[in-house]
Amino acid sequence: MKTEVEKANQTEPEVIPGIQRSSKKKRLNVNGNVVTNIIQKGRKQHAPARGALILSGISLSLLWTSFAPMEWGPIAWIALVPFLQLVRIPERTKWMYASVYLTGFIYSMITVQWMRLGHPLMYFAMAALAFYWAFYFPLFLYASRVAYHRFKVPFVLTVPVVWVGLEFFRAYAFTGFSWYYLGHSQYQWNELIQVSDLVGAYGVSFLVAMLNASLAVLVGRKIWERFQLVTPLAQSELKPVNFRKNWSAVIAGLLLFSAVLGYGYVRRSQAEFKTGPRVALIQGNFPPEVKHDPSQGRKIFNMHHRMTGTAVQYQPDVIVWPESMYPNAITKNKPGMTDEQIQGSVPFMHVKLWKELNNPEIMNDISLQAGAAMFLGLSRIDADEETYQAYNSVAFVDPKKGYQGTYDKIHRVIFGEYVPLKETFPFLKMFSPYPGGYELSAGKGSIVFPYKDWNFTPIICFEDTVPHLVRKIVASGKKNNQKIDCMINATNDGWFRGSSELNQHMITSLFRSIECRTPMVRAVNTGISCIIDGNGMIVEPVAFVDVDFKLKNTGKNEKERKSLRDPKTGQYHKELNAVVVGDVPLDNRESFYLNNGDWFAAGCGFGTFSILILGIFPSGLLRKEKS
Repeated sequence: MKTEVEKANQTEPEVIPGIQRSSKKKRLNVNGNVVTNIIQKGRKQHAPARGALILSGISLSLLWTSFAPMEWGPIAWIALVPFLQLVRIPERTKWMYASVYLTGFIYSMITVQWMRLGHPLMYFAMAALAFYWAFYFPLFLYASRVAYHRFKVPFVLTVPVVWVGLEFFRAYAFTGFSWYYLGHSQYQWNELIQVSDLVGAYGVSFLVAMLNASLAVLVGRKIWERFQLVTPLAQSELKPVNFRKNWSAVIAGLLLFSAVLGYGYVRRSQAEFKTGPRVALIQGNFPPEVKHDPSQGRKIFNMHHRMTGTAVQYQPDVIVWPESMYPNAITKNKPGMTDEQIQGSVPFMHVKLWKELNNPEIMNDISLQAGAAMFLGLSRIDADEETYQAYNSVAFVDPKKGYQGTYDKIHRVIFGEYVPLKETFPFLKMFSPYPGGYELSAGKGSIVFPYKDWNFTPIICFEDTVPHLVRKIVASGKKNNQKIDCMINATNDGWFRGSSELNQHMITSLFRSIECRTPMVRAVNTGISCIIDGNGMIVEPVAFVDVDFKLKNTGKNEKERKSLRDPKTGQYHKELNAVVVGDVPLDNRESFYLNNGDWFAAGCGFGTFSILILGIFPSGLLRKEKS
């Protein structure tokens, strides 16, 4: 069967309007136009979408294994290689961006599936987060293609800059979601992640993305044919592979890798840890149903009080209760308010109870009996003549001086602790797990609590996953001549019932200790409670008290747990009542990141934003303006 080109070259057309048969030159022009039109038509065709769907699916499946619960960190070094072929190909496939969004949405849903465990309404939040997060994958693909193909930015530089730039955006957009950064997959390679004190966890993400790009350019074009990423015509027009250029990209990646690893060894050798305060972390095991049941308040208090007594024998300097585990709120009303005004402002609480809670005598007694300072996770409520403000707080109690004040959570969880745009769209209130439109207010700022020779600063729950917030909190103490010796994190992960969220939360938080070169202690309801040193290492505790075993709350065949991890599986113990006691190693090193902030990630963000903006304009227009 003859092709259209062969037919056109075989005979003259019988009738061609406007063309004379006697003109041989014009006949050639006609035939040439036919060939040109066929070629142009072929160039406009796109390869099928199947290849984009398969390759992005492979990459995101590999990426998923790099994080909790699998934690196969080495996989991350090759996970993006299939996906990056979609950046390299000269023309996009059919439905390429839609295919990448679809696989990104599935990946996001599977990755954050633990959100559904908190509350039935969290299914909506899980889907909403996955819907939003999935946009970053086609956005990365688009920005990378514009930078690489249109602006000729080297591939090995394009990929890490755009990837980190989008991670930086994700840290801020819609209150931020700084989880599952590419660099977090390497938390077990401690020397490698020390670069975080220069450029934050973003630097580790940059390195892993760059090595993926270096390997991606070595993938032969036969893979493109096998997955039908290019049409036969486009394949025939490809330029010869520049092997020297590709191997130079690999060498560049290996050089950066060597530099980062060498820096890590040097920085670790510079640490001169000094023994600091001994802390006792009180880890209860209470699911959210119990915690939010007013009738269970006494049970929660008694268990934490008993575990505090257990900790006293180890003579801790500081005892920490998890977020919201002290059942009594701290109340405060504007001076001069009458009982009627208080009741009008706070209708859900009787005036008599309000006045009783205004007195922190109970917590003062606990601290005095323990002979240790205490950080207690609780609620704080302020009232004036018109309304009230509720805060998620941590109270600090000195055994000699008594109650010293609270830190109020600054970074609230969207839909979990507040509802955005609720005044404009009242129906959004239905997606909050709190009844009656109840929500928490944001704290005004950080606070430093001095005790003995140390300065402590509290952070609450997911705040330890927000790099710029933690840096700001620690840096503010230093600016006020109150260098922070230890961060106190009070968390309630009971919402997520022992899922991989507990592991990933801890993994994400340890990067804050490296970035700020400041140790952190985490008291977490249901676990994982631990002490993290300035190298981002989990410190083996002086004592791990399995309270459930001692109270005979475990099964008949259960053995006493004596460490943070199961010695057979290496998995962290979760969902148990326990006391973790250890000495905080004080860090003597300075942090460039702490002093200078997100200069590196912001630079990548600016570059990515510029690419996205310039990508809107047609390439011809940009060339014309440049000329």
